[in-house]
Amino acid sequence: MSIRRLFALLSLALACFLVSASEQQQVSAEKFRELVSLPVGTMRYSEYLGVSNGSACLALHEMSLSGNKNWSKQIYCSDAKALDPAFLKTLVPVKQ
Repeated sequence: MSIRRLFALLSLALACFLVSASEQQQVSAEKFRELVSLPVGTMRYSEYLGVSNGSACLALHEMSLSGNKNWSKQIYCSDAKALDPAFLKTLVPVKQ
C-alpha cells in the first residue's frame, strides 16, 4: 500500500470520526425524557439506543419541512446516573 493511499484512508477515517462525534449532543435528564417520549406518528420520532459508557442515548429523526421529505438523524445522550433506573428499565433499545 502506498503512502498516499494510507494517508487518504487515515484522513477519511479521521473525518468520519469527527463528523460522528459532532453529531452527538449531551442533554439533561429532563430533555432526554422529553425526547424519548415523543408521540408516534409525527414528523419527528425517537429511538432509544441503550446505555454505553455511562450514557443513555437515543436517535432523534426529523423530517425536513422544506418539502424534500428527507429525514435527518441526531444522537442525544444523557448521563445514565441522572435518569431514574426504573424509567430506564421501561425503555427497549432498537436493534441495530
